[in-house]
Amino acid sequence: MFPQGVDQCVITPNDSFSTNVADAMLVASELGMGIGLLPFYTASQAIEQGRLCRLLAPYRLRESALYAIYPSRHYLDAKVRTWIDYLKEQLPALFEGHARVVDDSRYWR
Repeated sequence: MFPQGVDQCVITPNDSFSTNVADAMLVASELGMGIGLLPFYTASQAIEQGRLCRLLAPYRLRESALYAIYPSRHYLDAKVRTWIDYLKEQLPALFEGHARVVDDSRYWR
């Protein structure tokens, strides 16, 4: 991507698109509006189907945590506890599946 010995490239876009909705950024990126910063679980299907490619593949953003906020555990409803347990069990495997696609070098540019 970069010429030999060059590790920076400055690009000044003429216009910009800003959103805090990952699905909107996905659509904008797929429509060719520019480079989008997307969570891997949002982008993995589009990457796998060839609608997007991953740029700067060796680099990763700082990971962020996912939190479930609920009332005091002392009065925690069984439905809420069940839902939290389900998320703790299922999300790591789900995220790992998406990460495998995103980290696959076949989809890098």
